[in-house]
Amino acid sequence: MGRHRSLWIALVALLLSGWARPLQAQARSPIEGPVGQVRTDPNPAPVEQSDATPTVAGDFLPIRDQAGILTVDVPAGWVDVSESEWMVAGQPVGIRLTASPNQRDFAANWGVPGVAINFSASLPATLSPEALLDTFDYARTCEDAGRDQLPAGERTVLYQIWQNCAANKSAALVLVLSPAQTRDYYAVIEVYMASPADVAGLGRILTSLQVNRAGADPAAQPVAGDTQAAPTVIPVIVAAATPAPVAAPVVQGTVLVDRLNVRSGPAVDQARLGLVTRGALLTVIGQTGNCAWLQVKTPDGITGWVSGDSRYFALNAPCSSVAPAP
Repeated sequence: MGRHRSLWIALVALLLSGWARPLQAQARSPIEGPVGQVRTDPNPAPVEQSDATPTVAGDFLPIRDQAGILTVDVPAGWVDVSESEWMVAGQPVGIRLTASPNQRDFAANWGVPGVAINFSASLPATLSPEALLDTFDYARTCEDAGRDQLPAGERTVLYQIWQNCAANKSAALVLVLSPAQTRDYYAVIEVYMASPADVAGLGRILTSLQVNRAGADPAAQPVAGDTQAAPTVIPVIVAAATPAPVAAPVVQGTVLVDRLNVRSGPAVDQARLGLVTRGALLTVIGQTGNCAWLQVKTPDGITGWVSGDSRYFALNAPCSSVAPAP
């Protein structure tokens, strides 16, 4: 799988490209100051399970903290959800909402994917966004894949990508968000991706994240009988102007035999729609049976199915990057 690492790190950049300038990897000077955040904690503090029951919606489920400050959609398999204090330099600074397939393994193993959303109203008084992002320093475990900032708007968003982390070569994306004018809170989004399949959910996580700033301030909450409107929930990842849609990565493949049938369905007994010849480049739009059959579009505009047998057809990407056909 190692030969595909550059591909799925490129997908992270692609998902951010609707909002960010092109990534430019940069060297970073040694971090000075407090010890940074760590992914692995040999003695993790007890975490409180959220009393909100996740409800599956398609392939994702919405989760939120008890105060209703943070809301985000996560992959449906990340059913282990916890809420705890956000600790920086040994001090509690806000709330931390995490989701993963298994919280204990997530805290100790770079091979387990997951997400952590952190919120603090106190940190802006003591740390700049750059200094806060510096505390998430994985230089001893990962390769620095670049730091950048999204275009200016109502919010400032600074982000860092780490890749080739630990033995399984996973990746991490950390974003620091704050209101551009007031900077009265920080929201930090950590997404840990252990495979290309985890990258596929990144766009949904980022675009679904909402911060209800009033939820952190009891004085701003409507009291019983109050006729004021409920606090506005602010979508997090938006550009200064309407961003162009983020295109899904295009997966293609090459025909390896002289003649390959294109059929109406994923089986040899399905009707033949046409054929493609050796060297033809086909766009792959779906798969079934772990890529035993591939749904393709031919250069002639035919949409159908071809065998995914590696003797007949060569994908230019891992099977995990091809969505299952409906």
